[in-house]
Amino acid sequence: MLRKKSALVLIIMIAIVCCVPSAAAARYDLSALSDSDLLSLYQSLLEEADVRGIDITDANSTTASTKQEAMVWVPKSGKKYHSKSTCSNMKNPSEVTLSMAKKLGYGACSKCNPPK
Repeated sequence: MLRKKSALVLIIMIAIVCCVPSAAAARYDLSALSDSDLLSLYQSLLEEADVRGIDITDANSTTASTKQEAMVWVPKSGKKYHSKSTCSNMKNPSEVTLSMAKKLGYGACSKCNPPK
């Protein structure tokens, strides 16, 4: 488990330095990123880990399963969260916890009836 978390931290640091120069210049100040930029960075990190063959799903799912919190899908643009990644023809949606979607200001989709 420690090895997976170390790999995740390394991926985040590489992504910040390589993919988000403005954040790197601000000494890794992630608070400078908008919510959508942060979600986009998270999605990019998951994709890069997959390409490199690094399994970070256990590190992510352990937190969610421990809390037993519902997971929902959020689009890169839009204001609704969804129970299905295919609802409303979303392009590259990100899976987040229900509480995170609400914190980010997303509301429930009326088509797919996600958890509330």
